[in-house]
Amino acid sequence: MAVKLGMAGALRNAAGSGYVLYLLPSLVQGGVGLLLVPVTTHFLDPADFGVFALLIAVAMPVRAFAATGARWVIGGNYFNATEIERRTMLFNVLAFELALRGLLILLLFVAAEPVLHWLVSDYRPEYVRYLNLVLAASLASSLWPAISFLMTVKNSPRLFAIFSLVQTFAGALTTVICLVVLGWGVESLFLAMVVAACVSVVLELLYVRRLVNFSLERKWLKEVVNTGLRATPGGLAEVASNMVDKIAIQRWAGLGTLGLYSHSQQYQSIFKMLTAALSNTLTTDSLKIYSRELDPAPLERMLSAWYGMLAVVGIGVALFSDDLIALLTHGKFVGSAPLVLIWYLMVFSVSNGIPYANFLMARKRNRVLMYTQLIPTLAGIGLVGVGAYVYGVFGAAWAILLTSVAIQVSRRLMAHRLGYKGIAERRFAEALLVYGTLWFLDDLLVWGMGTEIGVSLLLIPAVVVRFDLMQEMRRVLLRQEPGRAAE
Repeated sequence: MAVKLGMAGALRNAAGSGYVLYLLPSLVQGGVGLLLVPVTTHFLDPADFGVFALLIAVAMPVRAFAATGARWVIGGNYFNATEIERRTMLFNVLAFELALRGLLILLLFVAAEPVLHWLVSDYRPEYVRYLNLVLAASLASSLWPAISFLMTVKNSPRLFAIFSLVQTFAGALTTVICLVVLGWGVESLFLAMVVAACVSVVLELLYVRRLVNFSLERKWLKEVVNTGLRATPGGLAEVASNMVDKIAIQRWAGLGTLGLYSHSQQYQSIFKMLTAALSNTLTTDSLKIYSRELDPAPLERMLSAWYGMLAVVGIGVALFSDDLIALLTHGKFVGSAPLVLIWYLMVFSVSNGIPYANFLMARKRNRVLMYTQLIPTLAGIGLVGVGAYVYGVFGAAWAILLTSVAIQVSRRLMAHRLGYKGIAERRFAEALLVYGTLWFLDDLLVWGMGTEIGVSLLLIPAVVVRFDLMQEMRRVLLRQEPGRAAE
């Protein structure tokens, strides 16, 4: 009976835990994305995906220039501010970012045609209309970065999950209606972005209206400028890097090849969602622990469990990604599969860097965060361009991965210099070794489907046992709030 009650309690904790609730939107978004792949690839060709990716890249500088570093401002001040100060701070962050993004969107809207003529080798008049839809979606999503981060800091995973799921289903439903029912083309993808952003912003305004004081204060505007805008150079450099690969590929390899590259990034976006769920889960605990110098054991358990899951999923990615993509895309986008293997390495890189970034944020080392983002990314821009020119899509992908690794390594070095003590580093190395070794062997030996299934059936249980994954997950789901035991 006690066992049954214990299991029931674990399940209740699991269903309501921040980890599961932050992870749920990522899992649903990933699942919905995979379900949409057969639909979108049936109605659209690689060149259509190339157009979609290219025009989103053209609008990326708006987001970078308008980034006020909401995470840095809120994360560095929230736990040391009174409730009134928090409300005023939040309003100033939101107002500044909305005003700045709106101004930049207006400028790009006016200059859309000459900009596209200059950047796009195969320019068409309808591209201006598509870009305007991207700009509308960008304006409607102006508040989401700050509000979603606020939800994680306030430890509101249920609201975060609801808002994220509404965005996902609104975009997916719009895509299906436009493609299947109305018979439209690539514009369906752009309209889905607009609808998802507009539905979300209504919910965001309803949520935030009671959390702000409608007062502009010099103190917080100065904090946004002095602290938050330090995020802009690094963010701009990152966006420039993401633009360079797409513009270079469409110029030197064509929109069709860019479409294959862009399609591979759909799977990368799923990986990013999963990593974002980890980051959101760790944020509140990390800021409390590193701000108050508490025991980091809860973070270590979470990271250990995460690396174990990365190893398990990595087995499937290394062995079956090509078969899955061929099945989902009717064989039209199978050329994307090798790129997906590279993008999965990004999950390892970004995941390993999350605790370093949170440590630096909690210690208000925003200048360190800025330079460790800016300098590697600026170097990476040139590397991406050279890689794309010499080695095509694979050169661009490896250059982006190396840039990410450089960012995380530099933050790791700086965090250790400031007193950070590494956690779960051995688990990270073991998970990376599992994935890398399996990828190398499968590529070298060219295993058939039967062999791949056999290898996975042997390896997955071994990894679960090695990482003590079931026990680690149970500890994570039943974990205490940081510092509670001490209190």
